[in-house]
Amino acid sequence: MKIINGFENKNEINNLNEWFKLCPPEGGEKQWVDFRSAKEMAKFWTNQKCSDEFKEFVRQTFNEFEYGYLIPEYKSNFDNLGKERQHDLLINDKTDKVLITIEGKADEEFGNITFGDYFKDTINTKIQNNNSKALERMINLYQNFFYNEAKSLELKYQLITWFAGSICDAIKADTANFIMMLQEFKSVHTKPENLARNHNDFEKFISLVSERKFEHIENKQIIGPIANKFTDTKHCGIKNLYIGFYSIDL
Repeated sequence: MKIINGFENKNEINNLNEWFKLCPPEGGEKQWVDFRSAKEMAKFWTNQKCSDEFKEFVRQTFNEFEYGYLIPEYKSNFDNLGKERQHDLLINDKTDKVLITIEGKADEEFGNITFGDYFKDTINTKIQNNNSKALERMINLYQNFFYNEAKSLELKYQLITWFAGSICDAIKADTANFIMMLQEFKSVHTKPENLARNHNDFEKFISLVSERKFEHIENKQIIGPIANKFTDTKHCGIKNLYIGFYSIDL
């Protein structure tokens, strides 16, 4: 297993200092705090015991899974209309059978805006600035990744871009299977009501993209495969989506 800062430079990361230096979180030092997701993810993935336990967890679904490269703060392109989607971590499988994109959370929410509210905001932005590409991005996501499904407008926008980025990453890696994994870090500093809010938002997303085949997810569970209109987009052939939840107590 190698943690690197990207497929181009492939500078290796072996400890917390190198993680922060080579792949800092978007918020920099403000986000690099004990018991919050950015730093706790770095602690987890630079700990051999933790990464081995996670590997065994994934092997319950993909028994030949073996770590290839792990890339923190991986930038994923799902269009050319604005800033890239930034995964907290991307894991490349040595067998090329599965790709994993990970979103880390303590009790930080999936952003503070829904897809629908952001959609409305971009309409106003377009009226004020005709050169803005934000509305085009919303239309692309709504039409090409969610097939004009109105219920997608109720989801948190961060979940929308995580899904779109993961789809495109699976295509780029030419893998038939991809896992969207929520990694949660619970501690005395996380609020139960915030954890419950995040879990509810995550399950709303699961229900929609699985066309209600799956409604709930438990800790240390991977559900799927999910192959339907949301994964069989015009961008690609059939891709089997799996969704996982991995919560640990700090």
